[in-house]
Amino acid sequence: MRNAILSFILILVPYGLLASDLGLGFIEVDKDSPLELFRQKNDKQRERYLQLPQRPVMDLFSALDYERDYKWFKPQAISVTLQKCLIKVTQVEDDWIQVETNLETKEKMWIDGHRHINIYSWEEILKKYCMVRAIESENIKSEPTINSTTIQMTTLNDYFNVVEVTGDWIKIATNRVWEHLAPNGRLENGWIKWKSDDQIKVKLYFDIDTRGNR
Repeated sequence: MRNAILSFILILVPYGLLASDLGLGFIEVDKDSPLELFRQKNDKQRERYLQLPQRPVMDLFSALDYERDYKWFKPQAISVTLQKCLIKVTQVEDDWIQVETNLETKEKMWIDGHRHINIYSWEEILKKYCMVRAIESENIKSEPTINSTTIQMTTLNDYFNVVEVTGDWIKIATNRVWEHLAPNGRLENGWIKWKSDDQIKVKLYFDIDTRGNR
């Protein structure tokens, strides 16, 4: 499984705030922080219980077993090898946090915010910890403007690390672990849009090279 990102900086979210399609940010769940999920805020009985594997899942069959057991759960990013996942926050109200537990069905559940839970921004994720792939073919630009020179087009086999974030644009460089898949070879420097009109244009992954090499 080649899946994306994590670890963050706390941001403050006003209570009662509703999200756009981008969400309000993200929470991180790892093997040491199981999560109780409730159908409605203030419910006493939990609806779901999320526990990531206690040991890294290194083989395909074990990963498929985990996906079968948790078929209801499709977060923004997950790695059963790194034992981490990232869940989008959609609303904060009365010490409760609403999260999107399934990107495909848009199912949402609530977490009791009285426990210590950090919410992290898209920008922090993209800038520091993220590997991305464009969802559709995008023009890679020389500068973060539509009218700048087009260097090349992205493909579904291009995986990039984010070097810099400027508004809707991210400065990218080909991820070294997956550069052998890039049909146009390694890209050292270019810009693509990561969002447009609150629509996400990239898929997030945990950076597989956990040593921090880019």
